[in-house]
Amino acid sequence: MNIYIDNNPVQTSKSKQQKELLYIGRIENRKKILEQFSFLAESNIEYESTYFESHKSFNYFYFLVPSEDLTDPKSERIEIYLANKTMHLFYEGKPPIVTAWIKLLVNAGDKPESPKEAFFNFLNVLNIHHLARLEKIEDKITDLEDALVNEEKENYVDEIRVLRKQVLTLRRHYESMFALMEDLEENRNGLLCEGDLHLLHFQTQKVERLYHSTLNLRDYLTQVRESYQALLDIESNKVMKLFTVITSIFLPLSLLVGWYGMNLSMPEAAFRYTYPVVIAVSVGIVAGLIIYFKRNRWF
Repeated sequence: MNIYIDNNPVQTSKSKQQKELLYIGRIENRKKILEQFSFLAESNIEYESTYFESHKSFNYFYFLVPSEDLTDPKSERIEIYLANKTMHLFYEGKPPIVTAWIKLLVNAGDKPESPKEAFFNFLNVLNIHHLARLEKIEDKITDLEDALVNEEKENYVDEIRVLRKQVLTLRRHYESMFALMEDLEENRNGLLCEGDLHLLHFQTQKVERLYHSTLNLRDYLTQVRESYQALLDIESNKVMKLFTVITSIFLPLSLLVGWYGMNLSMPEAAFRYTYPVVIAVSVGIVAGLIIYFKRNRWF
């Protein structure tokens, strides 16, 4: 199989399979390259998500890959035209996935022998590219849960929001990849043989597992967020309980103030010990209520 990267030959073969071609180049050179293959049609449409088309003699793939930090769900645009003996991959900028795949093609001891095998290698690199990020997100959620239990921080909203956005980006990515690979497994144009379909099914299962792992992370993060909300509710209830205790303590005193604040002639007002008695009763009420609430663990 002949391999060209930006028109530079990386591997050439003189065997009977010399007509097999793998071309990797920038997307701005796409039209010029595809003009040499009349059976390939150029697509000028920029789709909003990963997309797949099955034609009579080739398959067209359009990949939108999230960025490394998952802040941009459409960071990398990759197009692939896969025919029976040729594969053309076009990319924008210098995407890490294509870079990692090229290193694998150039440096691997067991190089792919056909364009289809190279395509399955690319799918494998694409599917496991965010695996490390997935594990980091899980570790961050676990650390967040531990900090929440130990009450090490006061504000978790920003961290939860960032993690939620990252998980959502991964979920959408794997969801579109899973739909694409299920569609590809139908093999409507008969381009893939039985062995190819077996390799494809293996990659489909891998994407499905990653998709469900992302869903599990989403549920895990939801539980942590609900725990944080429950913690806020508990703190709010503690404050309300404190106000309730204070109100309950001073409510009888307010009754006394209101009672003796009336502009009326009261018989006990002439008693010389009325004032000390009122003070003693007030102190007794406050002390008694404090002891009562303390025994019932209200504070």
